[in-house]
Amino acid sequence: MNFENSLLLIVMGASGVGKSTLGRSLAEALSCRFVEADDFHSVESIEKMRAGQGLTNEDREPWIKDLLSEFKTNPQSAVLAWSGLVKDHRNRFRALAQTVKFVHLQANAEVLTERLKRRENHFMPASQVKNQLSSLESTTDEDDVLPISAAATTVNQQAEILIWLQSNKKT
Repeated sequence: MNFENSLLLIVMGASGVGKSTLGRSLAEALSCRFVEADDFHSVESIEKMRAGQGLTNEDREPWIKDLLSEFKTNPQSAVLAWSGLVKDHRNRFRALAQTVKFVHLQANAEVLTERLKRRENHFMPASQVKNQLSSLESTTDEDDVLPISAAATTVNQQAEILIWLQSNKKT
């Protein structure tokens, strides 16, 4: 799939929605690197979330700057698993020299809570689902965002995304 610039495909949504699983699968299908945004969190932010406290925009700022720096420094095509909760933050990624597209994985609070309760070895507790969903700013007016149900299988999600990317490759 050829874009005029390298592609940064951002798989976004609340914690537990399946961003990393889908992101890894897409990176393999697109033959590009996978980047996990959680790897860029500070120790302080991880500890805050582990303690059941939501991050503020002030807490997120160094994280966003580090992620943006990563793609400015390494602008080759990539898939990023990142929450993307705040529209202003999404707009900052759109300003990169790459073609940026978003896949918004969506699930309700009950599904996310159940998934987080089953998850092992991750810092985000299920108690933070409501905070994540209340922090998530709508993507409905953003033309470069494809909403996808988290209930679909990874294979079906990926197929829908690849068709969407193919039909949007000139933009």
